[in-house]
Amino acid sequence: MQRAALCQLDGDEKGALDHMKRAVEIYPSYVAAWNNIGTHYHLKGDYERAVRNFTKAIELDADFAVGWINLAGSLLASGKFKDAVEAGKKGLNLGASDAVANSQLAMSHYYLRDFRQAEKHFQRVLELDPAFSPAPQLYLAQIAVAEKSWTDAVRYFQSYLAIHPNAPDADQIKRMLAISMENAANRLRYPS
Repeated sequence: MQRAALCQLDGDEKGALDHMKRAVEIYPSYVAAWNNIGTHYHLKGDYERAVRNFTKAIELDADFAVGWINLAGSLLASGKFKDAVEAGKKGLNLGASDAVANSQLAMSHYYLRDFRQAEKHFQRVLELDPAFSPAPQLYLAQIAVAEKSWTDAVRYFQSYLAIHPNAPDADQIKRMLAISMENAANRLRYPS
């Protein structure tokens, strides 16, 4: 694994992968090596292989929170949202409480259209790291728009723009903010 780390520092991803694979040949129960191999494949966009390697890591150590979170990320990226939710919950229950873990779980719930759970975890991401990417404010704003909760949508769009005033999508977000503000004002004028 030390040789793999040196290869990674030199930008030799193939050499690093070869050393990691050799590490698990020598020591098949090397949890960190299986996890690192999974990370390599995830970063390459080969989510199927990533899932297999992360699964091997958690089979070896069912309490390996990072492995569960990494598995959740690869399942999310491959569109297996229900499985991603289960893996993400397991990782959080084992103590992985960072912005990444909560964001992945939130996005999985979001794509399953379980907006209450998505909102809960996006709110946690905001508490941990308001500038986190992908922006939790935009997901929360989209949930608010879907639920016609215009005041909340305005608040989330404004929060995003306060943190990312020069974002490439700032003009589009400003248009969405203006529409949300107009809808919020109309709701105040003409309550249902």
